[in-house]
Amino acid sequence: MKIVQTLWTLPSLDKNSRTNLENRLSGGWLYPKYYYCAMAYSCLTLKKFYENIELVSDEFGADLLINKLKLPYTSVKILPDYFNSIPVGLWALPKIYSYSIQSEPFIHVDNDIFIWDELHKNDVGLLVQNFENLSDGYDVGIQQIVDNCETYPDFLLGLDKYEFQSINAGVFGGNDVNFIQKYTQFVFDFVNANLKNISHKDSGIINAIFEQLFFYQLAKAENKRITTVLPQEKFDNMANLVKFEQISFGCKYIHCLGKFKKNKNLCKQVEFRLYNDYPETYQKIIKLLKSKDMLKGSSAFDNYERASALFSCCKTQDDLLNIPLMLSPNIEIEKHRGRYFLVEDNKKYLLKNWNKILLFFYGQFRTVSDLLEDFAKSELGNVFTYEDTKDNVISLICFHSMYYNRFVKLQM
Repeated sequence: MKIVQTLWTLPSLDKNSRTNLENRLSGGWLYPKYYYCAMAYSCLTLKKFYENIELVSDEFGADLLINKLKLPYTSVKILPDYFNSIPVGLWALPKIYSYSIQSEPFIHVDNDIFIWDELHKNDVGLLVQNFENLSDGYDVGIQQIVDNCETYPDFLLGLDKYEFQSINAGVFGGNDVNFIQKYTQFVFDFVNANLKNISHKDSGIINAIFEQLFFYQLAKAENKRITTVLPQEKFDNMANLVKFEQISFGCKYIHCLGKFKKNKNLCKQVEFRLYNDYPETYQKIIKLLKSKDMLKGSSAFDNYERASALFSCCKTQDDLLNIPLMLSPNIEIEKHRGRYFLVEDNKKYLLKNWNKILLFFYGQFRTVSDLLEDFAKSELGNVFTYEDTKDNVISLICFHSMYYNRFVKLQM
């Protein structure tokens, strides 16, 4: 299957310059470093499973990813001049263009997605990441269209927000190229008919409407079957999409969508993964950003490397369940006025929610199995399911080992 990725750099350019790297923003990421690491790591993880990867971009993006970073795209198509004049808030429209120019089965993958397995084992007519209900953001976008656009499809009126009415297009494509081209023409007809009514300020939320909701409604009208990358229940909690710490024993798909790009720990995970798996590409990014005085954010990997060594032997969750762990010797836990604090290097961290589980590890070697058994016997065993508890405990252990080096002492 052919993979396609899109990079439209105009929204990230200062309006007074369209050529200087210094004027780039960060693509929604905390710093440019993480943006570049994410784009590179996305392409490189895809390349492990798909030989043919096409880039659709403007001249700047193609030069950055192919000429400067040497990413292994097998072909590139340059966006037409049309995209030099449309509002930069219509950031999904270049993706629609990428869909429209495909003449063979394809899967489009956003450049904040990383994979450790094929996206789908079998050929399907239509493939998306997941289904979506109509959130409040959809309500706002639909109302903007109804209030400001001269023409819009009838299906926007009377939608039931409590049922699936849209999709997430982080992954998008399939074998039914004819239907996809019909859908993309529908989108461009809508946008071009209403372009003067879509301003830079209010166009952002409209992307979800014309890219995702339009697709679902048109497919529904033609009784088209839509397949998702993972079971829908995986997407009921978006935190399931960023479980870097569980990659070695089960997590095969990461999508750092939306607000996750601003999470420092997740940004560091992306950087560490690229640094660890593809060091030459990582060094190219660091050298490029240094040359433009754009390198921000620390790059210390000691905790990551120690935690990776600790968990590298874990191929399944069950492997991790039986590793005896305890808090590092420089950690203390204090109780004050009914609240618990973790004390490290004279700094106090309030323990709340799942972090209170740290108490179970204090002063002795414990395994996750031990901890889960204690949980089952406690009153919390009546509140949380076993699977939910196990998932959260594993994430907590890996999280604190990876970022804070608190569970690094291993009983030999």
